[in-house]
Amino acid sequence: MKKLLTLALALAMLLGLAACGIGNESSPTTVPELTTTQITEAPTQNPLLVYVPGSIKLDPSVGSDYSFTPTKRRLYYQIPGLFEALAPEGTITELFEKNKVIGVEPQEMLLVTLVKYSNIARQDFDRVVNEYTKTCASNGIDTTTEDFEIPNADVIYTFDNAIIDEYYRRA
Repeated sequence: MKKLLTLALALAMLLGLAACGIGNESSPTTVPELTTTQITEAPTQNPLLVYVPGSIKLDPSVGSDYSFTPTKRRLYYQIPGLFEALAPEGTITELFEKNKVIGVEPQEMLLVTLVKYSNIARQDFDRVVNEYTKTCASNGIDTTTEDFEIPNADVIYTFDNAIIDEYYRRA
């Protein structure tokens, strides 16, 4: 282990010397000085939340609302009222028509279509999520129910249908 650490340190020093141009005086270059934290710290990325079955109370009557048997939670198929304000006037009807396939599940979550179609900035979406959360809380609404689930912006803004479909599955 000690040999491996020593080898890694030596390699890092050689790379540092090469980057500074030592041993290659014919083409001097200016390289900004790196700090130890820049070299040793890996960038951190927040992992996506994973839907835990049972964390959202499912409505057993959801199937009667659609001409197909839904495989995803209600939020997948709707746009909560506050989010409609993010779209230009008349857009919501167009989005429902664009996503509507009779007897078959849509290929994309309606909120994702709204975000793409209306080019909604993430900070605007997050602002509405916060408003929605506060409105639900002030009205005593349980946001762990399928009818009032809070959209997960991290998942939605991946624009990856596989990730979105997995997160919003009915389980």
